[in-house]
Amino acid sequence: MYGVIKVELNTLITTDEQTELTSFINGQNSGGWDEGFEQQPINTDVSEFYVSFWNDSKDYFILPEEDFLSI
Repeated sequence: MYGVIKVELNTLITTDEQTELTSFINGQNSGGWDEGFEQQPINTDVSEFYVSFWNDSKDYFILPEEDFLSI
C-alpha cells in the first residue's frame, strides 16, 4: 500500500528546496500528522484499520511522482 501526498506549487523549486520539502513531509509523517491521524480508525464493512504514512524501516521512501512512476 502506498500513500500519496499532493503538493501544488506556483513555481518550480530547486533541488535544495525539494530536499527541504521532503524532509518536512517526512517529519509530518513520522509524527502521525499531528499525532492523531494514525490513531483514528477507518471503518469498512469487514473491519477497521489504521493508516500511517511512515515507518522506520529501510523500505520507507518519499519520491516525486515522476520517480515513483518509473519504479
